[in-house]
Amino acid sequence: MDSTYLLSDSQIQQFITNGYLQLHVDCGPNFHQEVYQQIESMFEGEGNVGNNILPRVPKIQRVFDHPALQGALISLLGEGYTMNPHRHCHLNAPSGGGQQWHKDCYVFDHNIRHPRFHWVLAFYYPQDTNEDMGPTALLPGMHFCKSISNDDPKHATEPEALLCGQAGTVTLVHFDAWHRATKNRSTKKRYMLKFQFARMQEPNKPSWNHQQKIWENGKKDEVSEDVWNWMGGKNPIKNGNSVPDLINAMEQETLDSIGETTAKTPDNLHGTNPTAGEAAQKLSFIGTPMVSELTEVLSSNPHWWIRAVAADILTKIGPSAETAIPALANRTNDDHWWVRRNAIEALGTIGSFDSSIVKLLGQKLADPDYRVRRNAAISLAKSGSQASPAIPMLKTTLDDEDRYNRFYAALALRRIDTNPAKEALFDALFTARWCPITTGDNLY
Repeated sequence: MDSTYLLSDSQIQQFITNGYLQLHVDCGPNFHQEVYQQIESMFEGEGNVGNNILPRVPKIQRVFDHPALQGALISLLGEGYTMNPHRHCHLNAPSGGGQQWHKDCYVFDHNIRHPRFHWVLAFYYPQDTNEDMGPTALLPGMHFCKSISNDDPKHATEPEALLCGQAGTVTLVHFDAWHRATKNRSTKKRYMLKFQFARMQEPNKPSWNHQQKIWENGKKDEVSEDVWNWMGGKNPIKNGNSVPDLINAMEQETLDSIGETTAKTPDNLHGTNPTAGEAAQKLSFIGTPMVSELTEVLSSNPHWWIRAVAADILTKIGPSAETAIPALANRTNDDHWWVRRNAIEALGTIGSFDSSIVKLLGQKLADPDYRVRRNAAISLAKSGSQASPAIPMLKTTLDDEDRYNRFYAALALRRIDTNPAKEALFDALFTARWCPITTGDNLY
């Protein structure tokens, strides 16, 4: 990647503090108009095709292949980031009433929200979009906040930003940003294509045009500064909290939050993505010194939710939590699926893939819970060629009942990149090939 397309320090700090960054993608004359027309034809002939918007209108891929957008995504998510298979074309028709403030849920998975982001949303407009056309609105600087004054925009007091722009505008958004569609007061249709991208490796150095070594954003913001340091691969600054007190506080706040694992609130619409508590976040910020105590909690605490949160904190600590691997491997057999899921995610994030871990992850592709199977596939994808022994299990997962598990099995095979992996992948892709020309009006 040409470094001229990477983001600057100020752009990275803007994204961290505001929760979004707008770019324009120039793909040549009439390109975005052609995308718009193809989307119009699709809606008229077939309606919304959901995740299949990309194979139905493959021209859209050129937007995300543009070096300006690739450079921005590398800057935020590191080399080797992946596009999630979930995407949606949002139509805000004339007189569309808009939405309440909300946070998106991670696609049918149970990630715990945390300032150290691993996912980014991309909002693409194929048409010029002004304030009257019902643009997406966002609450700048509120993405780290679990709640806002009111999810009803008529009563919320936080200032909003309307994401307007010419055709080809792409807004990169922190996954946990509060956002909504606004009312379309115009006579024009507003399309917004939402795509999702995820980090596949933990940062060990800045992936952007990094010049300044310290946080310089005009105000003291410890959470944002921690994200900045983490993105740059720096060790966190240790604070003075007593370890037992912080562990006890984490356990208590976790028990107090058990209702959030099923609650359906504006920040957690499906009851699947609760926000990490204050003590849990502090433990991840401190990092390596907490690994031993967290490993003990993971191994011995009788409550499944505390074990699940302990595994998630180890995930956020990342590669320096390597000494927790044996305990995490043991917890992949926990009675509760959420503990198993988080333990497997942590193994993939820590990133030490010896033969025993690869074998274990391959076995977990047959777990009865789809979220456990998914994170086993994701962790194998992160391991690259080291996952070769798991190719037979990954081939089986290409037929998993869950569409996203199929994708991550394919991603793992792609990243293994051996001849047997490529053969398995191509066989599956040729069978599942989508022809964008074939429609109800043009079958053959």
